[in-house]
Amino acid sequence: MTYAKRALAALTAFIMLLLPALAEESDGAAEAIPVSDISDDGLIRVYLASLGEPQALLITVAGEYAVDASDALRFDRGAELALAAEDGSIYMSVGGATLNMGSGFTLTRCAADEGAENGLYIYESERNALYEGDLRITCQGDCLSAVITLGMEDYLCGVVAYEMSDSFPLEALKAQAVAARTYAMSKKVARAASDYDVTDTTSDQVFKGFIGDYTNVIRAVRETEGVVGTYNGNYAVCYYTASNGGQIATPNQIWGGEGDYGYIEQKDDPYDVENPSSLISSISVPAEYSADSAVWQLLDSRLDVPGHVRCRADRIVNVTLAEPAFEGSRMCRQMQFTLEVSARDLGLCEAEPKEGEAPGWSAGYVRMGGKWYTWGLKDWETLDETVCVTLSVYDDVKNTLGLSLNSRNYEVPSVTYADGEYLIEMRRFGHGVGMSQRGAQTMAGEYGFSYVEILNFYYPGMQLERIAWLDTPLIEMDQLPQALITERLLIPPMEGNLGELAPGEYFARVTLDNARSRLNVRARPSTDAGIVAKLDTGYRLVVMEVTEDGWAHVRAARFTGYVKLEYIEAE
Repeated sequence: MTYAKRALAALTAFIMLLLPALAEESDGAAEAIPVSDISDDGLIRVYLASLGEPQALLITVAGEYAVDASDALRFDRGAELALAAEDGSIYMSVGGATLNMGSGFTLTRCAADEGAENGLYIYESERNALYEGDLRITCQGDCLSAVITLGMEDYLCGVVAYEMSDSFPLEALKAQAVAARTYAMSKKVARAASDYDVTDTTSDQVFKGFIGDYTNVIRAVRETEGVVGTYNGNYAVCYYTASNGGQIATPNQIWGGEGDYGYIEQKDDPYDVENPSSLISSISVPAEYSADSAVWQLLDSRLDVPGHVRCRADRIVNVTLAEPAFEGSRMCRQMQFTLEVSARDLGLCEAEPKEGEAPGWSAGYVRMGGKWYTWGLKDWETLDETVCVTLSVYDDVKNTLGLSLNSRNYEVPSVTYADGEYLIEMRRFGHGVGMSQRGAQTMAGEYGFSYVEILNFYYPGMQLERIAWLDTPLIEMDQLPQALITERLLIPPMEGNLGELAPGEYFARVTLDNARSRLNVRARPSTDAGIVAKLDTGYRLVVMEVTEDGWAHVRAARFTGYVKLEYIEAE
């Protein structure tokens, strides 16, 4: 710990002992955030772009779910849904039956017992995480698309854990939760007419579902519930970055435009630089010429001193940065090397004629002062004046020398000298706009700043307020509206192995008058019950029991249900 940190810690402890009331006021900072007059249902629509455009998806139901918020098709916990797109239709296979779901449908989440898992697992997702919401599946041609609608706080548990890490200090996680919540709400307003509000990738914010082991993240989200940032009556767009390289950038600098981002200002960020986890790409350059140095090779290729036959750079005298991208910005476009240079020029050089040569002008020799001279390159001589060679920070230093941290030119260069070497460093991992996640980590972990103080540092013009989300309880499964599934097309499941007959069971086959007709298998012995499968004539099954009102309880290899006794015939 540095002297400054020790002094700060000692001063803080002294104040806390003498003025306990200050501690109470600080602890109550979250409660002091004013309640907002914003009315919102607290739901967010997330396009699962990370899945790509798959032709198939495998989903495990880990809760209470029905199709399109009706009782036409409900699922047991643990049911596996295999979805496939073909020619503009989605085919769902479950329990041995295949159902044509048309061009789109929604897996609607219903109320579950308190504490019970209630969501979906998507096999193709990156993590074994729970997706807690209504999942809308659509298709175009042979490609599936998924958008999940879920509560904002549930969404944030799947964002903060991956935009930061559960190991980050709690106050840094809280700051991340508020920034991510505010960003999501700003996009919800901007994209209200779209099919989704945010994507689950870095195009917006990384979202990978809920994992209950991330207890610090869950706590951070819970303790900042509903807290958002506003500016001039609108949601602030709380951009954040992994590391800003020691200086906060503004949105206009990085992306251009005329947007009003008065709550973000360009200023130095010592907390980001102090964090040892902030990424740095660097290269050391000896001050004295070195043929093995990639930087010296680059300087050699650019060296040009008019008026001399040959030149060489001997030593780097100084390195400076020039041409900042914006006034006061550390994003400089040029790196200027001041070099000590030697040159060799043509002149009369002392030389003895070779044996057998006739000395004289005809042989290229001249005699002066009792010595023979000939024309040639003189010895290397150090020039009185230094020479400046300019390299492009991004084309030369970043790309040619391999110091890249980003695909775009966001890096912040720096040069320091020590022990006969120049150290060239490139910092800033990400765009550098708004909050630095590594800076927030340092502020919370090393200096004990609260999440409010962290947000005030990175978004000094932003106001905090707390939204009380509208209560939108999930529908109970037994309250789902009735709906027939006649618009769906059940594809007959494969017969498979029917196994051994139990006492009282017998084999039977479907017998229909019209070969193009199909027999409905119902979930209950009623024509109002949901359809489990549709069977062609001749389909073989096992009759387990016959009811008094003319229904047969039947089973096949991959489903059970009820059919009218008049449409089957015992073998």
